[in-house]
Parts: sequence; C-alpha cells; structure tokens
Amino acid sequence: MPEELKTLSAQKIFMKGLRGLGPGSQKLTIFTIALAAFMGSLDVTIVNISLPTISRYFDVGTGMVSWIVLAYLLVMSSFLLAFGKIGDLKGFKRVFLAGFAIFVTGSFLCAVAPSIKLLIAFRMLQALGAAMLTAIGPAMVTVFLPPEIRGKALGIVATFASLGIAMGPPIGGLLTSFLSWRWIFFINIPVGIVAILIGKAVLPEAGPRPGQKARFDLLGAALVFLALFCLIFGMNMGGELGWTSPAIAGSLIGSLVLAAVFVLRESRFSDPLVDLKLFKNASFTSANGAVLLVMLVYGGAVFLFPFYLEYVKGLGTDVAGLILMVPSIATMIVAPRAGTLSDRIGSRKICVAATLLCVAGFYLLSFLNVESSKAFIFVALVILGVSLWMFLPPNSNLVMAQSPAEKCGVASSLMMTARNVGTVIGIAVFEMVFAARVQMAGLSDGAVQGGATLIPLTLGFHDAFLVGVGFSVLAVILSVMARDAG
Repeated sequence: MPEELKTLSAQKIFMKGLRGLGPGSQKLTIFTIALAAFMGSLDVTIVNISLPTISRYFDVGTGMVSWIVLAYLLVMSSFLLAFGKIGDLKGFKRVFLAGFAIFVTGSFLCAVAPSIKLLIAFRMLQALGAAMLTAIGPAMVTVFLPPEIRGKALGIVATFASLGIAMGPPIGGLLTSFLSWRWIFFINIPVGIVAILIGKAVLPEAGPRPGQKARFDLLGAALVFLALFCLIFGMNMGGELGWTSPAIAGSLIGSLVLAAVFVLRESRFSDPLVDLKLFKNASFTSANGAVLLVMLVYGGAVFLFPFYLEYVKGLGTDVAGLILMVPSIATMIVAPRAGTLSDRIGSRKICVAATLLCVAGFYLLSFLNVESSKAFIFVALVILGVSLWMFLPPNSNLVMAQSPAEKCGVASSLMMTARNVGTVIGIAVFEMVFAARVQMAGLSDGAVQGGATLIPLTLGFHDAFLVGVGFSVLAVILSVMARDAG
C-alpha cells in the first residue's frame, strides 16, 4: 500500500477512535475544555479591578502596574499560533495538560511574588499556559467529539468563556476586599488541579496523530511572535505615547515588515508553522475575517462604554460594572442554543443573522446621549451581547469544519489569534475616533475627565459607534461569503 494511503487510513482509524467516546466521557471532555476557556477569560478580567490595590501595595505608578494586564495579553496572543502547531505535532492532550500545569504554576508564583517586576514576569508565565489552552480548545472539540454535537459543545465552551469574563470583576473585587489581591491568583490553583486530573483521565489523545512529522518551525514561530508583539504593543500604547512617536511608529512598521518576512518564509518552508494553503479556501478565510471584525467592534465597544456610563451618565464605577455584565449574561442564554442550532441548520445562516443584529446594535448605540434611558442602554447592550455570542459558536464550527483533520490545531490557533488581534485593534480604533472628535472640540484630557462639556463627548461616542456599524457591515459581507462545509 502506498505511504499516502497508509497515512490516510491511519488518520481515519484514529479519528474514528477519538469520536467513539461514550456519552459520559464526552460530557467530561466538554467540561474540561470549557473549564480551560473559563479560566483563561477569568484571568483577563479578574486582575483589572485589583490594579489600584496592587499599585498601592508595591508603591508603583499606573504605568508600571498596567503591565500586569498588558504583559498577559502580549504573551498569550503572540504564542497562539506556535502552540496550535505544536498541538498538531505532539498531540492535543499533551499540550493541553502541560498548559494547565504551567498556568497553575504561574498562578502560584504570581500569588507569592515579592515585587512588581517578578509579578509581571510570573504573569507572562501564566499567559504562556493560557496560550496553550486557548490555542487548541476549538480543535479539541472538533477532533474529540462527533460532528452532530460539535456546535453545541462550542456553544457551551463560549458560555463558560463569557461567564469568566462576567465573573472576573465581582470575584476579583470580593477576594481583594475580604482576603488579599494575592487570592485572585491562588483561586486558580485548585481549579487547575481538578482540570488536570479530569483531563488526564478522559481526554483520549496521548501522542501525535498519524502522519504528523515531529518538526517545528522555530524561526517562523519567532517571526510571528515578534510581529504580533510589535502590533499589540503599538496598538495598546499608541494613545499613551502618541501615534507618531518613534516607539509606536517603529513598532507598527516593524510589525508589517516582520509579517511580510513571515509570510515569505512560510510560503517556502517545507513544514511551515502556518500552512498558507488554508487561506486558499475562501470560506475559511472569510470566516476568520468575519470573526476578526466582530471582535474588533465588540472589543472597542467594551473599552469605550464605561467612559460613556461614567462621564456622560455620571454613574459610579460599581453601577457601571454591573451594567457591563449585561452582554455576558445574555451569552449564557444565547451561546449554547446558537451552537446547537448550527448543528441542525448549518453555521452560515446564523452567522449572517448575528452580524446583521450587530449592525442594528451599533446603530442603536450611535444614538446614545445624555438623555438616553437606562432601558435604552439595557436593550442596546443586550443586542450587542446576543449578536456576539450568537455569532461565535457557529463561526467556530464553520472554521473548524473547513479545516483538514491534520491541520485542526493550526486552524484553531489562527481563529483565536484573529479574535485577540481584532480586540486589540478595536480598542485602538475606537479610542482614536473618540479622541479625535473630542480634540476637534478643543477639549483636553482633563476636561474630558472632569465632564466639562458633554456634547463633544456624546459626538465622540456617536462617531465611534458609527465606525462600529461600518465594520459590522463588512462582517455581514464576509459571513455571506463563508459557506458551510459540504
């Protein structure tokens, strides 16, 4: 038998064996993957509310303490593609369990860190583990579970991720207030240990899949890490350092140059980190483009909305935090149903409907002003949350269904990278549009913070949310172009 046929036969037997899991093992597998999504998203938001306390504890300024969040985002986003490839080469179970072990270790070290610099360093180690978990989560759902429940499983994972985002601020606030900021890291340890024990018992893959070569493109991984690092640093720090400053301009230009070198290398390397042939599939490319745009507008809105609630509506931080939980609460209702429905009728129709709803939501948000009622704000946020989490599970299902079995890890990490990069770009774009309108009115940052004039502020929010409408329309177009796998 020719070698290619032997490999194909081995792949079929392997995949059949994985999807032969019993109902009990399937549920535990979904729970373990969902728990990883919960922990990863929880640690993005649980730290934010404790930053002032940590700043006082170590007697450092806001610039230094902000790196606790920025370092986590930089490392996690920059290593997604590398760990997606490693998952394909070494096996998802091995990478997943190692990711949880590193995440738990990083959490413990963060909890006992004696200085702010070591806390930031250990936070980067924690993010490395989170990248391993995040990169291969959708791929594990695709490989380990039968197609007829894949959408439902992705919906459950999305629900847990949203729950982590929603519960991060209140849990962080309670732990910091009644125990210590160190407990926001200690809390990860027992959860991580339970996940490792369950994963070791139920996850079916122990080694690399048949036909995979144990070869890793180290130079390609370094190039993509540096390109994403420069992009995320530039987009995050542009507003603070100035978009025309040498550091920011150099970072963004460097990101483009490194990305071009990476693409050139991948097109010529025999076993690339990212198989560029994946992008020849128009549906795969369109679906990833759509999720980047959806996360762009959602990330920008989540960043900007607290300023509207506090500066324009005059609400306290505690009340604003509760209001911002509304989109995540909507997730818990919508995401599992959207995933299940995509198993029945396909993903494309739901993605198109969700992006159309996103257009409507941002159009409503563009009308926010001083007189906007709490009911109007609530409805707009519900629409925003429903549209996002109605979109993500079917979109994930569509992307993974368009991916070859041997490329699931890479496809999964590409999709998660698109989500993260979209969020970072969205924050930068919405902040730029808002700041430009405020500066046109001649208001300084101090005037904005003091609430001196509300009309220019409302115009700034109006412009930013109209930009959201435009990007949402593009997401609709890309969702229409993406086709369900035949």
